[in-house]
Amino acid sequence: SRVIRLGRHEGLLRDSIHVLKFSPMWREGVTLGSWLGDAIARALVEGEVHAGGACLVPIPTTFRRRVRRGIDHTDALVRGAGRASGLAIVRALSRRHRPSQVQVPASQRRRNVRCTMRLTMGLPGLVVLVDDVVTTGATMGEACRAIAQGCRQRGCPCPVLWVATCAVAGEGGENRERR
Repeated sequence: SRVIRLGRHEGLLRDSIHVLKFSPMWREGVTLGSWLGDAIARALVEGEVHAGGACLVPIPTTFRRRVRRGIDHTDALVRGAGRASGLAIVRALSRRHRPSQVQVPASQRRRNVRCTMRLTMGLPGLVVLVDDVVTTGATMGEACRAIAQGCRQRGCPCPVLWVATCAVAGEGGENRERR
C-alpha cells in the first residue's frame, strides 16, 4: 500500500547499487540500507504506525547467487535499514533459483519469477519488503503474491504490505502512497 524509495535508478544512486549488487561491498549495502531505514522510519511516523507491529522482510537471494556474487546484497541492505528504523528483520520468504532478472527481457520477467517464492512463517500486521531496485515490479509482485498465498494457506490475515527500495527504474523517484 506504500512505496518508499530513495530515488530514481540513475546517476550516483544507480552506481552505488551496482557496486553493492555485483561486488562484495558489504559496507556500501549497510550505508544504503541505513538511508533506506531512515526513510522507513519517517514513513512510519507519517503513517502513525507503531514500530512494534511492523517488520522488515528482505527479498531473498538464492544460494547460488550469494556464492557467485560473494555477497547477499539484500541482507546488507536490510541490516542497515533495521538499525536505522528500529524494525525487526524477519526472513520470512524462501526463493527457488531462476535466471537473473537482468538476463531476462522485461516482458518475460513476471514469468521468470512466477512461483519462485514461498512464505515460511507468519507475519505481523505491517510488513516492509526490502530490495535494492524495482525495475518492472515482477520480483516485488511475486513476493507479495507469496505472502498473500502463504497467509491464505495458514488461515491467517494478510499483513499490510509496504515496499522499500533504494531506487525505482523509470518515472518517479520520491516516496508515494498507492491507494
